[in-house]
Amino acid sequence: MAVLSGNNWELSKYGRYECSGDNRSNEYIWSIIDNTTTNLSMKITPTLQLIVLSSNNCIEECLDIWALYNCTKVLIRSTTIMFVYLFGKYVRLFRVQFNNKEDLNLCIEVLKLYFSIQFIDDNHEPIDNGDDTNNCLLDLCQEKLAYQQPNIQIRNDFLNQYLTTCLIDPAFFGFVQTTEKTLKAFFENDNK
Repeated sequence: MAVLSGNNWELSKYGRYECSGDNRSNEYIWSIIDNTTTNLSMKITPTLQLIVLSSNNCIEECLDIWALYNCTKVLIRSTTIMFVYLFGKYVRLFRVQFNNKEDLNLCIEVLKLYFSIQFIDDNHEPIDNGDDTNNCLLDLCQEKLAYQQPNIQIRNDFLNQYLTTCLIDPAFFGFVQTTEKTLKAFFENDNK
């Protein structure tokens, strides 16, 4: 399998669903960043990470596709994509809005390789409606997802891509040697 080239798209908005203060209050709001205050972009790297960046390369969001593909929902409405994923007991929501339909369609073609995608037509309530978000969360929480298993199921094509990327990284073998030394020292101390 050939190494995937990275994909990059300019965004007009990025938003994340955050608790508004006290975690026990269960009140959440959308925290929005738009491109009038900072440049925004989303990229999918060759190592299968979905990253949302703002100006000065500040990472707003980072999602490991190969680890979370089976516990992530992708909802699309107009030029907006909302990602909802569960990892352990945590639920995370974020959304991105594209500058144009062309970039959105290019992104959808890439996302379809990794996620199941649900389109919401314009006749529905806006995607940022609290009820829609809560219903989406409820649906996602009720599903029996693979993350509940003691190990994560990784698709073979993801594993091949990830291993290929590791093997061509010149720092990888140094990392392996350091890890091996650390593990040997740990087990030697454990056996004493």
